[in-house]
Amino acid sequence: MGIQEEAKQTLNDLLADKYEPFSRYNRGMANYFMALICHEQNDEEGATMHYHAASLIVEEAGLW
Repeated sequence: MGIQEEAKQTLNDLLADKYEPFSRYNRGMANYFMALICHEQNDEEGATMHYHAASLIVEEAGLW
């Protein structure tokens, strides 16, 4: 497994985590980093989706 696949798997694991006290923050940050990966791969639609999800999660949690 390459470093990029490992990073995506780690971020997807964080996105799936719903029971940890800081899970909303983790999901927000994981979406943000997934957006960066998508942006780097010129996947603007995926990047926009992850940026939007990150902002909604973090704003909803009052962490911004």
